[in-house]
Amino acid sequence: MCWRWHAENPEASREHYGDVVVPFRVEQPSYQRRWRLGRRLAEIREQSKHSIDAIGSQLQAVLERATALSSEANESTQSGVITKESLPTVMSAVATVMAALKQLAACSSRLAIGDI
Repeated sequence: MCWRWHAENPEASREHYGDVVVPFRVEQPSYQRRWRLGRRLAEIREQSKHSIDAIGSQLQAVLERATALSSEANESTQSGVITKESLPTVMSAVATVMAALKQLAACSSRLAIGDI
C-alpha cells in the first residue's frame, strides 16, 4: 500500500523530489535522454535477435541442401540454375552471410543497457 503511505505523508514526496530528484537532474541533465536511447537500443536488440535467428536457420538449411546437391550437380548449363562450377561460390557466399549474421548477433547482444 505504497500509495496510501504517500497520501498520508505528502511531505516525504516533496522532500524526496527536492532533495534527490532535482540535484540528480542538475548533475546529469542528459540522463533521461540516455535512458531512452538505452531502452530503444534494447528494443532493437530484441527485434533483431528474432530476425537474425530466423534468417540464420533458413541459410543453414539452404547450405545443407547445397552441400547435398554439390555431388549431384552435372556439368550442363541452364539459365536460372546453379551450375556445378558456381555451386561452391554460392555456398561460400551463404557461409559468409551466415558469419556476418553471427557477428551482427554478437554485436547486437552488446546493446544491453548494462553493457553500453
